[in-house]
Amino acid sequence: MAPFLIKHPALIDRWIGAREEALRRVRDFAKASPEAIAIFRETIGRAIGQVAGWRTDDPVQAPRIPVLAEAAPAVAARSLSIT
Repeated sequence: MAPFLIKHPALIDRWIGAREEALRRVRDFAKASPEAIAIFRETIGRAIGQVAGWRTDDPVQAPRIPVLAEAAPAVAARSLSIT
């Protein structure tokens, strides 16, 4: 990766700039709209259902799926306290 960083500093600068701009835009939101909260809750509910069907032979990803499946309902529950 180091040769790429040295040969393409402008690309790296644009990538970091885009990342920082995205973070700034997210942080500029004082509060989520009721519509956005409803979409998030609906989406997290669908995601929980989808994770239950995930299967992989990848030795790195395979143990991560059950961890995500266990944590996702807690995220959904926490979203109920968002107003």
